[in-house]
Formats: sequence, C-alpha cells, structure tokens
Amino acid sequence: MIEKQLDELFSEMTLNTNSRLRKKCLVVYLRKNGYRREAVAEIARIEADTVTHYTKTYDESGLAGLLEESQKPPAKPEA
Repeated sequence: MIEKQLDELFSEMTLNTNSRLRKKCLVVYLRKNGYRREAVAEIARIEADTVTHYTKTYDESGLAGLLEESQKPPAKPEA
C-alpha cells in the first residue's frame, strides 16, 4: 500500500463526521499498517469477520467503496 492511500484513510478517519465511517477507516488503516485481524477487532470492538469484510471491501473498491457501503439503508426485520 502506498503512503498516499494511507494518508487518505487517515484523513477520512479523523475528519469524517460519521462515526461508523471513521471506525471502518480505522479498521482498514490498522490492517494496512500490519496489525493482526484479531488485534484490530479487539481495538475496534468488532468481530474479526467484520475486519475481514471491511478490508476486502477496501481492497476491491477502494476508499469510495468502503464509504459508499455505509450509505445503504438498514435491513428491515422480517415479519
């Protein structure tokens, strides 16, 4: 990963007003800086599978994809 990408993640992590998006950026930022999946999950207080999901989304779709995913409306509970 190049420094520019890390800088973009860091900037989004510190400046975005949406706390969920900040957390997603933090998770990917830590993974891309060499933290183990389980350590990142513990730091962010999320499941390790969620760490994998966020990282995979970033790898496949970049920062825009990571941020776009959070804009989906929540799933409605089944009746």
